[in-house]
Amino acid sequence: MESSLFDPVLPDSWGDVLNVVVFSAVIYAFVIASHRLVGKRAASQMNNFDWIVTVAMGALMGSTILSESVSLVEGLVAVTTLLALQYLVTSAAVRWPTFRHAVQAGPRLLYYEGIALEDALKGERVTESDVLHAARDAGHRSLSEVAAVVLESDGTLSVLPASGDGVATAAVPLLSNVSGLPAFLPPIDDPDGVPERSEGSSNSGEMPAGGGTDDGTKHKNDGS
Repeated sequence: MESSLFDPVLPDSWGDVLNVVVFSAVIYAFVIASHRLVGKRAASQMNNFDWIVTVAMGALMGSTILSESVSLVEGLVAVTTLLALQYLVTSAAVRWPTFRHAVQAGPRLLYYEGIALEDALKGERVTESDVLHAARDAGHRSLSEVAAVVLESDGTLSVLPASGDGVATAAVPLLSNVSGLPAFLPPIDDPDGVPERSEGSSNSGEMPAGGGTDDGTKHKNDGS
């Protein structure tokens, strides 16, 4: 039998089309119900693990709907297993900090008070252009308006605006769980020892990669 131009377009039978419709409806309803049961975290992308589960679930749903080698029951079991694993991992991460640190990368400081932390940028494979883009996206006209840029656990860049009261960003509790604070700064829980906030970089948008404090202390770009 000669092949037709429309062979790749038309199904072998309209029963196959009906199966796709039924499978799509069943999986759609099942995913909605399971997400309601597991909670909002199942649909979030708070870290890389959540993102992996989301991508894998989409692939499983597509395979179950379109692949003849995957049955509906197998697809539903696979989706259920993924959601159960995510629930167990996130619950364990909340309960045990050691486990959380093992499966989830913490936030890391990339730019601080006019200083680009070069080792942190290289270690996280983030360019200075990425930091500048994040600052522009946050509505800043220059880096002098930016106090800190943090690479979050989900891979996004958070931009903290410069404080208008002259207090260094190290005093901000939001940085308490961020790694990579420059070593020349006092602990965050010691606000009395926090120095005056520096002027940051110039309005040209360039990112200085070092410098010193007024008392001659060398800025450390260790990013660790």
